[in-house]
Amino acid sequence: MDRTIVRTVEKNRFASAAAIAATVSAETGAKISESTIRSRIHDAGFHGRSARKKPFLSAVHRRKRMVYATKWKNMDPEDWENVLFSDEASVELNGTTGKISVWRRANEAFNKKCTVPTFKSSRKTLMVWSSISHKGVGTMHFCESSVSGAYYRSMLSDEIPLTRELLQLPTPTRFVQDGAPAHRAKATSAYLKELKLESMGHPPQSPDLNPIENLWGIMKAELHKTPATDLDDLREKLAMIWYKIPVGIVQKLIYSMPARLEAVRKEKGGCTRW
Repeated sequence: MDRTIVRTVEKNRFASAAAIAATVSAETGAKISESTIRSRIHDAGFHGRSARKKPFLSAVHRRKRMVYATKWKNMDPEDWENVLFSDEASVELNGTTGKISVWRRANEAFNKKCTVPTFKSSRKTLMVWSSISHKGVGTMHFCESSVSGAYYRSMLSDEIPLTRELLQLPTPTRFVQDGAPAHRAKATSAYLKELKLESMGHPPQSPDLNPIENLWGIMKAELHKTPATDLDDLREKLAMIWYKIPVGIVQKLIYSMPARLEAVRKEKGGCTRW
């Protein structure tokens, strides 16, 4: 019976104890309780945990991640110090965590059987843009409309000079941005050259290859402690949290880039722990 229980869990890590009990009872003809199921599952090394959410990766995504991880594999941690990592983040007023439970063993937090794929969403409340380098966080910009190519270029014209001065960046500056349509536009590529920003490219569905994503998580976790009452309050709280992020945290994340790229290569383009 224990083998049947383990096989059932292996087939569906997200099944409830009640569902597993019903399946095992149907297969074996023996009546088994939920408490017994939980006990046997725990004995087999599985425990109920919140499933980690990771972007869905197709075969094409994995190949592009491998190309990127190979292209920049010879950069040392110090080489990443003057890279400017940028990104937009969508922040919801009174957002929720949306946790999902999964059965997994101690070393399976990022096993694809135990993670929940995430997809791009059109749902937005407040869009913010910022950047980071070894010197800390850059300026924060609150997007007042949808981010078209024209809007994005106008924003960069305002924010990049300020950020470059704030973070004491060299000119030209290596620049990381994702593949959003506004970023990929030909006019934007030309404008990056005018701003002396050297795009390093970025594979799709790869937040783990941009350390600013971890800071968005820190920012949202802090916001959750004292939720905003309205959008104006949300802007104020986000800015306050962002500019208080310690430089040491930013540096630790940036210095992790070689390890991130190595993890992508090890997983053959698959998900990593970041």
